[in-house]
Amino acid sequence: MKRRISLDCDGVIADVESFFIEYYKDYFGNSVPQDFIQACYNGKLEKYVQKENIDFNIIKDFFKEYEADLFLSLPKLQIISGAKEGIKEITRKGIEIIVNSYRPSKYMDITQDTEKITEDWFERNGIYVPIHLAENKQEKCNNIKDEIYYCHVDDDPIILKQLPISRIKPILLNSHYKQPEEKYLQFHSWTGLTEFLTGKKNV
Repeated sequence: MKRRISLDCDGVIADVESFFIEYYKDYFGNSVPQDFIQACYNGKLEKYVQKENIDFNIIKDFFKEYEADLFLSLPKLQIISGAKEGIKEITRKGIEIIVNSYRPSKYMDITQDTEKITEDWFERNGIYVPIHLAENKQEKCNNIKDEIYYCHVDDDPIILKQLPISRIKPILLNSHYKQPEEKYLQFHSWTGLTEFLTGKKNV
């Protein structure tokens, strides 16, 4: 039976981090602190805000505007370094890849054809794999749970915590997450992820 793996899109294939860094710089007029990015990924944003004596309402307003702009900017996102090459190498090994991602068709009062936008983005980047989009994170998790996968790769540890690890190996592709979990495999780049999934390197 052909091995099947599931990949998230945003943060694994589509480069939302670079978009976030540029948006932060335009919004606040200075470069985003690495501590801020790590606080976001590690669930410590409130502690960071308190430590830096920042008005939390300012941060809330920033994220509200960022998420709206990200929603409208999906067609313009860049591809993460190594993702296209990694996907091609993995599929050449006879492994089937399915993208499972949370990309709603509506954000606040803005509606768009996210499915068509996503399909066009993948085609422009020369990646041809099945894509399953969900309207919310719970639907995304359910879509993954309902299928048989060797693993799911995500940049969000919260998503991985909701998966049945007894039958779906959770893999974290995230260089900022600093709370290592023994049940997760973690990679910081597509190089290591590709080597593992193609059997070139054991972990």
